[in-house]
Order: sequence, then structure tokens, then C-alpha cells
Amino acid sequence: MKRVLALLFVTVLMAAACGGGSGSGGSSSGGGSGQTSAADLLKAGQQALKDAKSASFELTVALKLDGNLQNAGAGAALLQGPLSLSLKGQAGKADAGSGKFDVHFALNFTGGSFSGEALSPDGKTAYIQMPTLLGPGWRSVDISKEASGAGSSGSSGSTDQSLQQLKALGLDPSKWLKNLTVSTSDDTDTIAADLDIARIIADAASASDSPISAKDQKQLDEIAGAVKTAHASESFDHSTHLPSAISAEFAFDVPADLQKDANGLTGLDIKIDATFSDWNEDFSVTAPSGATPLDQGGLFSGLAAA
Repeated sequence: MKRVLALLFVTVLMAAACGGGSGSGGSSSGGGSGQTSAADLLKAGQQALKDAKSASFELTVALKLDGNLQNAGAGAALLQGPLSLSLKGQAGKADAGSGKFDVHFALNFTGGSFSGEALSPDGKTAYIQMPTLLGPGWRSVDISKEASGAGSSGSSGSTDQSLQQLKALGLDPSKWLKNLTVSTSDDTDTIAADLDIARIIADAASASDSPISAKDQKQLDEIAGAVKTAHASESFDHSTHLPSAISAEFAFDVPADLQKDANGLTGLDIKIDATFSDWNEDFSVTAPSGATPLDQGGLFSGLAAA
């Protein structure tokens, strides 16, 4: 079961890619009988991304946890109440083929906030500036081992591999979407769909190596019924097929039978919105001078204290 669930979360946003032409559905402001299917749009987007060298992006994550989290540990104060994270910057490939990025970020939570900047000119060393937690100046982090450990296949290769693993288990991710629509407005194509949580859980249970007890099945059914929203959409430039926006929302009420083991959590609502622009426009990143190695223990203790 754990193996199946791990694969599920890697691939759910790409589920339509397995549907061939069968999952086109939906309406369009100007598509008519020539409406492109979701699978075709995703395939074209993946192909366009293979040749992409850089992009600017803005991403926001809004998280709301309901309940009394005072007993949830050291991070309870951080999580109690609305929390929002914003990222804005550029990412791409350096001259040597490694990654480079320059990102400004801000985290706002009940009782406080902090902001900073993270950049890397070569994908080997990252530099972080967070005055509130780390004091003045820049800190450096060696990320070369993590970067090399990620492999050369990229996220597309990882997704393809995960999809193949799911198919080998007899699972069909194309069936995990419902209310699938494809629409076209001006120069943008958009795919939108809801995740069929009940179907995902049922498929995961059927692929499990161990039998599901009546008690476990009851809990799985309660979890599926407790999902209020599981919706995602992705937009592409009509001519280049490169992504222009992604949004997702997941809302969930913890079933009453499970609340006693949820450390006071009764529900959650997470929303993610991202926009992309300036595809393949080059940018420069300069390593700051005088950076000192980051004491990761100091970083985590600063977060706990916040």
C-alpha cells in the first residue's frame, strides 16, 4: 500500500497524459469540432518543456488548518492560523548545462513573517539571505551532491517512470480525473479537472499486497467522503505550448473517527497558484561575496523559535 500511495502523489497531476484521446471533453470558446484533447495538450507541453532553457515565475501557496493545534509540537505556533508562502524569481540553465536560479520568498503566518532571497549561479552552490532568522549577510549551501543525485532524466523522466510503475501495478491514472474540461480563450488553452479521490483510494486498495480489513475500508471510505475540493487546472500558450499558469486546491475535513489521532486538526484547505512568463529569456546570477557556510542546525532552530 505504501508503495502505491507514494506513486499516486507523484503522478496525479499528470493523470490525463495517460488517457490518449479519450479524455478530451469540455467546451471551448472557439474550439468547435477541432478541440484538442487534454492528452494532446499535455503531450505538446511536455515536448515544449524539453527545449526550454529558462522562465520567470510567481508562485503562492495558501494554507489554512482548522482546529486546535496547540499540542501538535514545536511548529504548532507557526501552523495555527492562515499561512502563506510566496516565491518570485527566475530559473533556468547555466552555460555549463547546470541549473541557475534567483528567487525572492516570503512566509507569513499568525504572529510573524520572514522573507529572503535564494540564488545559485551554477547549480552547485546556493546562497541564502534571511535577515530575520540568520542575521545580516549571505549564507552558502553546497547543493552539488543533491543536484547530481537528482539524475539527468529531469522531472518529465521521473513522471514517465512513475506512470509506467503504476501501469505495471494495474493502475490507470487516466481514470482518476472527473469533470475534465478543455477550453480555449484568446491565446491560451486550459485543462481543468477534479480528482476522483474515491477512485484513487479504491485503486490503491486493490493494488495493495495485504488485504484491507473492514475497519480499514471504513476509514478509507470516510477519508474519500471527507474531501470537499480536489481541483486543478493548467494553462498553456496556444502557439508555443509552454505552461503559463497552474492552480490547484485541496480541502479536507478530518473524519470524526480520526480526529483523536490528528493532534487537534479538524480540517485543511491548501491553494496553489503559479504563473510562468519570459520563457527562454536569458538572465544572469552573480554569487554574493563574503558568504559564510550555513549552519543548518541554526536555521532549523530559528524556524522553531519563530
